[in-house]
Order: sequence, then structure tokens, then C-alpha cells
Amino acid sequence: MKFQTVFALLLLFITGHLNVRAQAQEQAFTNTDRATFIMDIAQYVTWRNSKKIDTYRLGVLDRDSLFFMDLTAFASGRTIQGKPVKTVWFDSIIEVNNVELVFVNRNTGFDIDLVYQQIKGKQILLLSENYPYHKSMINFIVSGGKKRFEINQARMDAEGFKTTVTFDALSVKSELDWHKIYSETEKELYEQKGKVAQLNDSIQLQKVEIQKQEQVLKELITEVNLQKKRLVLYMDEIELLEEETNKQKQQAIKLLSEIRKKQQVLEEKESELLQMTHEIKQKEIENLRQEQILDKQSKAIDIQKEQIENQDKVLNKQLEKLHQQSIIINLGVTLIVMFIGLVYFIYRSYKIKKQSVKNLKEKNKIINEQKLLVEKEKEKSDALLLNILPSKVADDLKLKGFTEPEEFREVTVFFSDFVGFTEISSKMPPKKLIDELNELYTIFDDIMQHHHCERIKTIGDAYMAVCGMPEPDAAHAQKMTEAAVKIMDYIKERNLTSDIKWRVRIGIHSGRVVGGIVGTKKFIYDIFGDTINVAARMESNSLPMRINMSESTYFLLKDKYSFEKREAIEVKGKGLMNMYLLC
Repeated sequence: MKFQTVFALLLLFITGHLNVRAQAQEQAFTNTDRATFIMDIAQYVTWRNSKKIDTYRLGVLDRDSLFFMDLTAFASGRTIQGKPVKTVWFDSIIEVNNVELVFVNRNTGFDIDLVYQQIKGKQILLLSENYPYHKSMINFIVSGGKKRFEINQARMDAEGFKTTVTFDALSVKSELDWHKIYSETEKELYEQKGKVAQLNDSIQLQKVEIQKQEQVLKELITEVNLQKKRLVLYMDEIELLEEETNKQKQQAIKLLSEIRKKQQVLEEKESELLQMTHEIKQKEIENLRQEQILDKQSKAIDIQKEQIENQDKVLNKQLEKLHQQSIIINLGVTLIVMFIGLVYFIYRSYKIKKQSVKNLKEKNKIINEQKLLVEKEKEKSDALLLNILPSKVADDLKLKGFTEPEEFREVTVFFSDFVGFTEISSKMPPKKLIDELNELYTIFDDIMQHHHCERIKTIGDAYMAVCGMPEPDAAHAQKMTEAAVKIMDYIKERNLTSDIKWRVRIGIHSGRVVGGIVGTKKFIYDIFGDTINVAARMESNSLPMRINMSESTYFLLKDKYSFEKREAIEVKGKGLMNMYLLC
């Protein structure tokens, strides 16, 4: 009951304060009035380069962004002379640039002469409120609830601005009239200050009443202390939840460690595969040597056969001579014995040749089987090398056993990462996280391969690719940009049905790099150079679901795509850099 009494008194005090404040500001110029006045004036002014303006950019020079936010909300969905509107906030005079109109209020404390010097010659319309006569281009004030304005025609003409006859007729024409209006406004402000003083007296009286209720508030403090104790219990529960979260993080770290071990095992198997390839080549050499031995044996058998045929001819001649001699019987016996020996020798030669042919066929069969096995293993090793290395580098390794580092003067490098990856991954089971990354990167790889780009490596949620190497490609910037757009479209389409809504940030830069294999035991193809660092900066300074490009890539593609130029951004180690968002 006491709490309700205090609340009622506070509500009464606040209501009275607001009513008095509203009366004091009844004639004040609100932010909505300012926004309306700015938009109306812009409709009656013609810029020298109006035909080239595609979007009217309205600048606000203020140390407080409150009016800027009100103007942005008011201008949303509206147009100036049939063209869209964009608002820009400046908190210092030196920043004012690249807008069609800038507004400054005298209450902000900015020197109007310095503002004019900053925009002079830049086709920027200067609108101001409550500044002295002819200090601005168009200056307005509120007097007696009426909005009045004066035009500095000399400055308007110097910058090439033109206004309608009706608009000129509504302006204040003389400095005397302007001072009169200004004096009336000052008088209204003085009267409002008097009302505010009366309001302060009323506040003092209400403070006395509030002090009487302090005792009641002390009793409420006791109730608050009880709530604090309950809050401590809630904090204990939160600590338990944090401990459970830490356990899940440790499990994720353990899973990542197991993945690294599996990668190490895979690398060891790759080394074993290379050793097997070497052994298979040695076997091919041994098989070739055995084939040569078999060929020699086959030729020796043919020579023996020819010798037997020659011996047959000699024996026939000897038989003819024996028929002419008287010792036919002895010669017959001798001939029989020699014939038996010859038959045995021919039979033995035939058996040897038959066995040699059989052995040769078996060896040929073994050699063919080994060749088939070697070819299968070679296909596996070639496929594995192509998954790890670019095709040209893999070919060099197979032919020469090594590859030389190579400089590529014109390539385009792609970097991407996922916005909020750490937060999302910490709330996701490790297996689910790995499955998500595997699905995403598989599609990324397919898109890159389709556009003749090479994926270099992934580090966590970061993905790096390059176009224009190891084979030079004159269209490297366009192909990489097409691949980036396809990846962005894939993420948007996937988010329509996926439980996890990934947002990707992409950076692209073109320049020169050096590519080569790092290490002697584990073949890893990588690229090096300042171009890699700049591409990474393009990605880190990009926006969610946008493609951010460096100036070098922009110049290669400016005739093929539409871009949104950004303000120059400070990049660590590089200074201010121009960047462009792909539209």
C-alpha cells in the first residue's frame, strides 16, 4: 500500500513536469519540423549535376546523433525529385564530404564560416538553423509558430544552385527583417526560460514532499534486499550453466584434437603411398630385366634347335658315306646309337624348351598382374595428389619428383568467414559442427572448381581460394567474383530451409603472389605475398552477406558490375584504403 502511494506521487510529479515542459516548448522547432523543412527545400532546389545524381545524400553535422536518427526515419521510403534518399552523419567539420546537402544547427556550436569553407566548390547545399543573416546558403528560424527562411543568393549562384520563383518569393529579403524575426525568437526563448524557472520552483516543492516519503522507501529497500538474495540464487544457477558450457567447449576441443590426429594419420598414409609408388617402379624395372632374360633364353633355344638341324644334315652325309663302305653293320650300330642319342637330345631339348615356354607364360602372367596392380595404385596416388595439389604441380612431382616455387603476377584471392562463428559453434554439438562445415565447404569447392578457381586451404571457418594460377587466366577477377556471388546465393537459399542461419562475409583482392609446396615430408601447396594480407583485410572489413573488394579488383571489374564505394577505411599496416561493396 505504501509502495502504491509513493508511485502515485512520483507519477503526479512527472506528469506535471512534462506538462509544463510541453507548454514551454509549444513553439519550439521539433526534429520532425526540421526533417520536413529539409525535405521540402530539397524539392525546390536544382543542382547543377542533377541528371548525374542517382541518390540524394543528406548530411547532418551534429555531435549528437538523435536528430540524424529522426531524419533517417522520416526520409525512409521518401524521394527527392523522384530519386531515393540516403542520410549521412558527421560529428566534425572536416568529415563533411560526398553529400548533396548538409544541415547544421547553431545550437550544436559549429562555426558556420568554417563549415562553408569546407564545402565550398563541392556542389553541397548548406542548410542551417538560427545562424546570423547571410552566413549560410539557406538559413531558417521559427517565430510565433511560423517557419521563416532567408536565401544567400550570391553563395547559391557561386555553387550553381537554382530555386523556383515561388520559393524565392517566400524568403526573407532584407537583413533588417531577419534581425526583427531573430529578436522575436530570442524574446520567445526568454519567456520560455521564465516558465522553466517557475517549473524549477514547483520541482523544489515536490522534492520536499518526496523527502517525506523517504521512510516509506526505506521499507521498500528491505523488500529489495530479499530480492537480491533471490538474485544470488539465480546467479548460482547461472554459474552451474556456465560450468556445463565449459564442459561442452572442452569436448569440442577434444574432438578437434582427434580430427588433427586423424589428419596426421592420413598424412602418414600419404607418405607410405609415395613409398609404395617408388617400390612399384622398382618392381617394374625388375620385371623388365626378367623379360630380357627370358628373351635371351628363347633365342638360345632357337640356336640349339638350329644346331640340331645342322647335326641332322651332317649325320645324313655320314650315312651316305657309310653306305659306300663295307662296314655297314658297324655303321648301322653306330647310327642306331647316334640316333638314340640324337632322339634323346632332341627330346631333352624339346622338354627344356616346353618348360621354358611354360615358365615364360607364368612369369608373363605374374608381370601382367603386377602391372595391373601398379596401375591401380598409381591411379589412387594420382587421385590423392590431385585432391591435395593443383594438377600442374602434381604433374611436376610425378615427372621430376619436385616442383619449383613460381611467381604469378595477376591473380585474384578470395577470403571468407562466417559471422558469429564462435558463438554459434559453442552452442552446437561437435559432430553437428563438423557436418555443417563439411557440407558448406563441399559446395564451396564445387563452385570454385566450376569457375576454374583453386581452393588453397581452410583454417577453422576461414576459407581461402585463388583464381589465375597455376595456369594464368586473364579473366581471373571476373571468374572469382562469379564464384563469390554463387556462394552468397547458395548461403541465402540454404538459410530458407536450414535450422542454422549462417551469414558469410567475403573479401576479394587482385595482385601478385608466389605459389609453391611448403615442407619436404608433408606436401602442402600454399601461396604467399602481400596480396594475401590485403585480401584478408578486405574480408575483415566487409559486412555480413556482402562482398567487399579492393580498389585493384574494382578497376578490373568496374565496367562489368555495379559497386557501392565506401568511405576510406583505416587498415592496420596499410593506412587508409578505398573499398567497394558489390551491388
